[in-house]
Amino acid sequence: MPLVWAHAEHIKLLRSLADGAVFDRPPQTARRYLREKHVPRCRPWRPEWRTPSVPVGRVLRLDLPEPALVHWSSDGWETRHDVLTRDTGLGIHTADLQTDGVVPGHVLTFTWKNLVSDEWVGVDHVVTVASS
Repeated sequence: MPLVWAHAEHIKLLRSLADGAVFDRPPQTARRYLREKHVPRCRPWRPEWRTPSVPVGRVLRLDLPEPALVHWSSDGWETRHDVLTRDTGLGIHTADLQTDGVVPGHVLTFTWKNLVSDEWVGVDHVVTVASS
């Protein structure tokens, strides 16, 4: 019965057209993001998907595949911060970099040490802090 799903989608489309609204949209999601206009607290960054910027006031969340010590700065390495990742239990280790107080246009620079291999990645990564 491979076409049953397609038929069900067609019926949902017809119902949505008749109602003038999406028939199977979860009301909680619509309320949170369409009416209340919630914005995400974090902007994700992953080695395979590197966001170029983060709005000031939001957290830059690094998602790494292994436990790590993240070494970072928001002022060109004049001051430095270290943060350990935390295990999410899903094979991802995260570290949050705060952008409160960072001047828009400045960059967050970071690198990390893999705690399993005890080796630094050897590259500085940068993310621009943008106006909100």
